Amino acid sequence: MTSVCAARVTTVSVRFGPRLRNVQVNSTAVTIVSPTPVQRVPCTDLVEVTDGLEQIDYLHLDIQGSEADVLLAHPALLDDRVACINVGTHHELIEHRLRKHFASHGWSVDLDIPMGGSIRMQVGEGPILRIGVEDGVQVWLNPRRVDVSGARGIVVPKVIAG
Repeated sequence: MTSVCAARVTTVSVRFGPRLRNVQVNSTAVTIVSPTPVQRVPCTDLVEVTDGLEQIDYLHLDIQGSEADVLLAHPALLDDRVACINVGTHHELIEHRLRKHFASHGWSVDLDIPMGGSIRMQVGEGPILRIGVEDGVQVWLNPRRVDVSGARGIVVPKVIAG
């Protein structure tokens, strides 16, 4: 499996099972910097991952805080070849940057749940359930690649506790 990393060095905290690790992310590798010995993991960028693919029906990213950096570095690739993007978000600024970008490029929001938000859902005739999310979730549909008339357009407002 290939990881996609941002083009700049970033230090983030990542949970590996029950343990939290600090990692440095750059364009060629992910390096665990504490508390275990250094471990380098090869990475690639979005252009290399999608090389040779004329159309991408579904792109899912959950890359721990580098989502906007990776996606917004290649807007033409997304507009020309990707039908649907599902992004796990990890900061309010990332959520804002993605909303602004995709809206300005004519993409339709199918689902937008901010970090810490929740949504009520019902499956079939079952009970209505409240589903909370720790990370945010955004699903965007590209009108150049898919019929967006059926987009749900579900946008969950940020709930501020207190």
